Amino acid sequence: MFKSKIIYIPFLSIIFLLIACSGDGEENDTVSPTLSCPEAMNVSVDTFSNGAVVTFTSPVGTDNVAGSVTTQTGGLGSGKVFPIGTTTNTFTTRDAAGNTSTCSFNVIVTRKAPSEDLPYFVIENPTPSGKKWAKIENLSDEFNQTDGIDRTKWYTKPDIASAGWFWTGRPPGLFIEESITVADGKLKIEANKLPTTKIINGKSYDYSGGIVRSINQCKVGYYYESKMKANKTFMSSTFWMMTEENACPKRLELDIQECVGELTPGADAWAVSGKFDQIFHSNAFHRTSCANTVETRKQGSVITDVKNWSEYMVYGFWWKSETELWFYLNGKLAYKITNPTTTFDLPMYYNLAVETYDWNPPHADGKGMEKFTKEERSTQYEWIRTWKLDDK
Repeated sequence: MFKSKIIYIPFLSIIFLLIACSGDGEENDTVSPTLSCPEAMNVSVDTFSNGAVVTFTSPVGTDNVAGSVTTQTGGLGSGKVFPIGTTTNTFTTRDAAGNTSTCSFNVIVTRKAPSEDLPYFVIENPTPSGKKWAKIENLSDEFNQTDGIDRTKWYTKPDIASAGWFWTGRPPGLFIEESITVADGKLKIEANKLPTTKIINGKSYDYSGGIVRSINQCKVGYYYESKMKANKTFMSSTFWMMTEENACPKRLELDIQECVGELTPGADAWAVSGKFDQIFHSNAFHRTSCANTVETRKQGSVITDVKNWSEYMVYGFWWKSETELWFYLNGKLAYKITNPTTTFDLPMYYNLAVETYDWNPPHADGKGMEKFTKEERSTQYEWIRTWKLDDK
């Protein structure tokens, strides 16, 4: 009896020893795998593409114990079409003990910047078959002069009777030439508060802006576009065209874009609800004249993704025909005004103005400008380009 117990105890010890040794592997592995992703990938596509095929080598993790597996847990696989924007690809390595490591990298697909050789159209190209666009140089400007504005293309004096211009601003905003500069590759029109109130023809002016008009005419069939950023003040940022102020028998105005930088507490309710500080808004006006006593208009608008002052946007207008007015935002057709209240059949002139509106009055205490820098008070035009269709 005693001998059999002696034999049994060493046998159990051997079994326990084997079990303990077998547990020294996976169950005690607390070391995470090693996994490293590539740097972000930047891909540029033409303006008519929605994405790009992107290939890459998928990362594979390593571990101190054989048997780890790496899988993609987010994003798109190599060879897939990546959309415009940022796609985050995520990979995870898991070892036999359940330890994991994760890494990610971005694939950033962007459209190319607007070309100087073609209107900025995105996704859909509306160019008619057999036609091509040609830039009209005397109605286009990259604003890269070092000696000021190009006087062969633009007027900066508000009242030029010989050219049919008389408007000097809507009170309390006065147009002054000193507000207009060309610098850093941009045309800038500054909004500001005048040092003292000015009385002109019985009207009071407390604020200053400016107006730039083209010397040359805009015509039916042309395409018009500007890369522009609004100022941040209660005053306007605009890109439009009109006939001479004393035109007769018909006086036309076509607003491609008009907005304000901020809506003041005194702003009209319709401007607040319409988000006129975050809008692409256009008007087709039949103004009063010697032969028209009633002003009429049709308009169109869309809300933009961000405030108009927060980034440059490309505002475009195709004067397709006398009754077809097409408006583009950042290269995409935003809306059309068809069959306006009169035919738009007369040449017009570019107008770029920073002005005041009665529906968005200044702050009642007269303050507001001082909180902005000169740069923030300035509407900025990076370029203006005008195009006509020619045969290929």
